[in-house]
Amino acid sequence: MTGISITQSPGTVQAGSKAILSIKGKPNTKYSIEVYYSTKASEAKGLSPQVSDSSGNVSWEWKVGPKTKAGKHRIVIQGGGDKIETYFTTTK
Repeated sequence: MTGISITQSPGTVQAGSKAILSIKGKPNTKYSIEVYYSTKASEAKGLSPQVSDSSGNVSWEWKVGPKTKAGKHRIVIQGGGDKIETYFTTTK
């Protein structure tokens, strides 16, 4: 069991639109996010590591590129010795 829970998932996002993911983890802890399109991690602005607030909440917001292929994409979040994976879908 992981100490990270997803409180807001991107779900389905249209290419060219913004995606938002929020988690609840440990308070005042650094968390990183990696979003994989095909096999490469995205370098989109907004995907830098963040420190959770005193309640353990962290959010990331990034733009899905307009040329992103439609399909299912993996997200990996790590921090505080915990790791969780989830997926979101893009459409054209």
